[in-house]
Amino acid sequence: IRANRTLIVAGAVVLVCVAINYCILYRVILEKRRKTMAVFRICGCTKWKGMLMYETELLGSAMVVYVIFACIYNRFVMPHFNGILEYMPDFYTKKNYLIIGAMYFVILLITYTILVVGMIRKTPLTLSKEGEL
Repeated sequence: IRANRTLIVAGAVVLVCVAINYCILYRVILEKRRKTMAVFRICGCTKWKGMLMYETELLGSAMVVYVIFACIYNRFVMPHFNGILEYMPDFYTKKNYLIIGAMYFVILLITYTILVVGMIRKTPLTLSKEGEL
């Protein structure tokens, strides 16, 4: 039981690092879309709809990547650990994959919200001027 908790905590630390790295990468994309968001806002897109649009895109793509790589890990990487770490296959059950995925989702939701709110709360004029780099 103690080993399971240690692995979950270690996984959570890695997930936080991954989420922050993913946000840093996505920040570049958001900065390139400032002018587009300014046009959306001028045409009537509310801050809430803009935030929802970006959050859906970010979380949707991140969760698809998580599912793909969890399947790849389970199918191709885990068989190599059977002889080395005898308890490893017992730890990675569907329940633990769901727990790790839920932690990843929550961490991404928090970091993405901070990232997107910083951009969405700017006025269309400010977004437009910053988009002309």
